[in-house]
Amino acid sequence: MSAVRRPLAVRLLIGLVVVLGVVFAATTVPGVRPQPGFWVPVDGWVQGAGYVVMAVLIVLRPLLVPRDRLLWGLVAAAVTARSVAFVLFFSVVRTQDPMPYPSVSDGFWITSSVLLLVAVVARARRSRGSALSGLLALDGLAGGLAAAGISLAVVYPVLVGAAGSGATLAALTVNLAYPVLDVVAFVLVAGLVAAGCRAGRADQLLLAGIALSAAVDVTYLLLLAEGLWRPGTPVSALTFVGTALVCLAPWSSAADLRPRSPRLEPDGGAVPMTRSITAPGIAWTATLAIVCLVGVVVVELVDGSLVSLVLLTSGVVAAIVRGLLTLREDQHEADALLGSSAQERERFAALVEASSDFIAIADLDGVVLYLNPAGRELTGIPADRDVRGMSHEELRPPEAVERSRQVALPTLRSTGHFESETWLRHQGGGPPVPVLSHSFVMRSPRTGKAFALGSIQRDVTEINAARDELQRLADERQELLTRLVEVQDDERARIAADVHDDSVQALAAVQLRLGLLERQLDALLDDDQRRSLGTVQETVAGATARLRHLLFDLESPARRTDLVTALEEAASYVLEEVGVTWAVDGPRSIGIPEATRVTAYRVAKEALVNVRKHAGAGHVHVEVRPDDAGVTVSVLDDGCGITEAHDESRPGHLGLASMRDRAAVAGGHLAVAARESGGTEVRLWLPRPPGEDAAARGDAVRPVGPGVAQ
Repeated sequence: MSAVRRPLAVRLLIGLVVVLGVVFAATTVPGVRPQPGFWVPVDGWVQGAGYVVMAVLIVLRPLLVPRDRLLWGLVAAAVTARSVAFVLFFSVVRTQDPMPYPSVSDGFWITSSVLLLVAVVARARRSRGSALSGLLALDGLAGGLAAAGISLAVVYPVLVGAAGSGATLAALTVNLAYPVLDVVAFVLVAGLVAAGCRAGRADQLLLAGIALSAAVDVTYLLLLAEGLWRPGTPVSALTFVGTALVCLAPWSSAADLRPRSPRLEPDGGAVPMTRSITAPGIAWTATLAIVCLVGVVVVELVDGSLVSLVLLTSGVVAAIVRGLLTLREDQHEADALLGSSAQERERFAALVEASSDFIAIADLDGVVLYLNPAGRELTGIPADRDVRGMSHEELRPPEAVERSRQVALPTLRSTGHFESETWLRHQGGGPPVPVLSHSFVMRSPRTGKAFALGSIQRDVTEINAARDELQRLADERQELLTRLVEVQDDERARIAADVHDDSVQALAAVQLRLGLLERQLDALLDDDQRRSLGTVQETVAGATARLRHLLFDLESPARRTDLVTALEEAASYVLEEVGVTWAVDGPRSIGIPEATRVTAYRVAKEALVNVRKHAGAGHVHVEVRPDDAGVTVSVLDDGCGITEAHDESRPGHLGLASMRDRAAVAGGHLAVAARESGGTEVRLWLPRPPGEDAAARGDAVRPVGPGVAQ
């Protein structure tokens, strides 16, 4: 008892009961006593002390533990009455001459038996919430009738002797009360056990103690009727043991000492004695019937009472009725199961037959056992052709068979499932049908043993056509994007060349001539004229510088070099003149087309320009990270961070909105966010052209799920 411990006083009393019981039982072993008969030191004081201690022990139960107080209060009253009866018999009745019968001790003993019967009834009522079925009730009836018939047959001679003894009414009443109460106790206990009540440890000890006490009482009456009764025999020890079992019952289990859980028992009632109300099988009924038949034979052999025969015969009838009802219920259950199975099979067949997917079942060697109508239509197999016996390889085109042997079947057998894109062979000579195949091992739900292979395959002809169309559109889109970038950059290059060859050269010539003019007129110019000439020279120099910046903006080094190198040139030109440190990380060869490279360069360069103008940063980190689907370019600065006012376009600049538009046109996306450590992160992702890595991917089969082989 880990969660709940017995009080120390209770443990001491239990130990004392055990010690007194062992001492008393040892003295009843033949040959131990110095002389036969009633031995006062043991039969009187030791046994009497034991009964008193047991009474105290059982009385403490309803006093200390509120749970099931009524039940154990009845048991405590019964044991107390039994203890009082023994003490009175030992101290008063036994000393009288002649010894009275019936005596006050008999009254207490009978009261004790009645209270124990009431306790058994109270214990049985705890199963009222279990709603015992009719089969269990018949089991209980058959068990009770068997116990009543056999018990009555055993005590019948005692009852006859008591009725014909010529004793007083009081003596006759007592003579009949003892065996009748014992028979009733046997009937109640047998009925509860036969009805399938599976009690806890406390219930088991209580019923065992009551049954043992009743059996000892019957034995005592039989020995007394035959004149063979002697005190101090093992029969007396069994009486002590029976009472001890009753007293120890409520202290045997921690569950009986814990407070009752309201969640489990919302009505506040006791925990039902019956933990399972499932009726036992037909074998239990047959056992009860055999017991009753054996009892009938025994009663006939010993010339027992007619009442015993009637009771035992009724028990046989109850067992037969119970057996017939069991057979009928089993038949109904079997019919229900068969009907349910038939309905499930019908639903399964309707589902499979109506499916538009190829559904096949094969044995573990790949020999086809079943193919649904959609599968027949997909593979061009006539509806009247028997597909049983076909190999699964006959359903594949030659180019898919070898792959099925090398990849699909081994994976299927090792993992139990397999998925792939493959083809079905058209049996009528048509082209192979592309399918998405999902194959799996079929196992018994009871044993888990594999018994077949299943395959569900979906025609993906239309899906492939749609995918090809999407691929074509993506290719066209990429081609248009490439042409757009080329046209834009060609136009930029033409403008840059024109500006360089015309405007920049003209301004350079003007600046040169202004310098020459200043030297020629130096002696003739006053201070105001020199300042005006200097202003003109500065204006021309500024215009030349702006045109050179425009030339850099118009040029795209990403067309002639890799993306990382181009971004290094951009960072050097944009950031170094304002004292911002920078770093560009990433592989120099990432295998993206020129159009994607130019787009990434221009968006990242505009992000660098925004850093220079708005961020107030001290350092900028540019990362280029390619992946299977595309390339990511991140520009991270440690400046003041992004604000809503910056998310706008201004004349002469892309602006964040235009940067996002350029990314979207290229099939990518742009994300701008403030960094937790301070500053801003601009993250650009651009995809690879859809057809670029198609050759690398090929049409390899990749196992991804359960798998008949391909």
